[in-house]
Amino acid sequence: MQAMKRVEIITDAAAQTEVIGLLDSVKVTGYTVFPVLSGRGERGERSGDSLTSAFSNLHTLTVCSSEEADRIVELCRPVLKRFGGICLISDCVYVKH
Repeated sequence: MQAMKRVEIITDAAAQTEVIGLLDSVKVTGYTVFPVLSGRGERGERSGDSLTSAFSNLHTLTVCSSEEADRIVELCRPVLKRFGGICLISDCVYVKH
């Protein structure tokens, strides 16, 4: 087992290209995207049942080192300012297979 950081970024679908770009620039080894979220935040309610995903939120999840997490936060702030959303960092344990 290895101590890691769990990074979760929830933002507009329109920001997805930038979110993936910043993860690629930090060279994280992988990520998962949960499409079409529903809920309510500072920009109001979002439903997951619209005809297009253009106005939905996406949840991007990755695990990485502390240093990589710090870099992701640094790069993520301008994206969150522009598109809204949140970035959550928590401790986790990676179980190698």
